[in-house]
Amino acid sequence: MWINLIVREDMAMPKKIVWAIVGIVWGLGPILYILVADGGLW
Repeated sequence: MWINLIVREDMAMPKKIVWAIVGIVWGLGPILYILVADGGLW
């Protein structure tokens, strides 16, 4: 995702920054859920 985001020429820089933030949050979401839910997914 990061490499694709960097090399895309059809997106403006503000959109790339927003997608980078979304990528970080989306990646941390499941990890935080497991930590907060005491390691249980269901």
